[in-house]
Amino acid sequence: MAEEKKKKGSLKRKVLTWIIVLGISVTFASVLCGIFIFKHEISEVYNTEGYQIAATTEQFYGDDMKRYTDVLNRMIKGEDVAAEVEEIRSSERYKEIHDLQETLRRQMEVNDIYVCVVDYDNLLELQGVKENGCLYYVMDCYYMEEEEFAYGHVDNVNLNKMDIVEETWRTGIRTDSFIMINGKYGYNTTAFYPVLNEEGKTIAAIGVEVPMSTLQTDMAFFMLRVSLVSIIVVILIIWLMSASITRRVI
Repeated sequence: MAEEKKKKGSLKRKVLTWIIVLGISVTFASVLCGIFIFKHEISEVYNTEGYQIAATTEQFYGDDMKRYTDVLNRMIKGEDVAAEVEEIRSSERYKEIHDLQETLRRQMEVNDIYVCVVDYDNLLELQGVKENGCLYYVMDCYYMEEEEFAYGHVDNVNLNKMDIVEETWRTGIRTDSFIMINGKYGYNTTAFYPVLNEEGKTIAAIGVEVPMSTLQTDMAFFMLRVSLVSIIVVILIIWLMSASITRRVI
């Protein structure tokens, strides 16, 4: 009799152990799946917001966008446009656009809004080259006071963005892919928005750096909620199964 009870008790412990292991595995899997789905959906929301901000930014320029980009395209071809670059930098209209763009950046709480022209031919030749010098600024509103980011400044296309920059510039269609990097602004996603002329050709692009700090905070709370719900469900299942097994063993 004692031996039989011992065997039943051992069987019960083994079954409960497997149930607990299964419960923990289910909880862990639920959290991982939840994080993946949550991150994708929220990232899409952030990216969409970035494109909306970019579309608003385009309206600030009006007909001046064509002039600003024409000068930069001539610069890319090697023409001497120093006088025109300086005239644009110091013009009241350029400063007015900057103020509108910077106000939008602050109101929408994004890290940066910049407008640029891409040296597409060089970009194709310099794929994978970090120091590529293929990005010509029309305006980087956050850093306008710094010479480094003034009108006509040449910068590098980030390697993490290169494929999407190339595709967007070539097709004139915004990509649905997320450009998510951890760079000088921290963890963020970039919306890269094409600006087209009347013929449908890409003449500029607007980049919006949307901070992802809120995403990280939301994700932490989401993980906590999913974990708590999963643990409660697993405990309930373990209790019900344990009660059922106990009745059967006895």
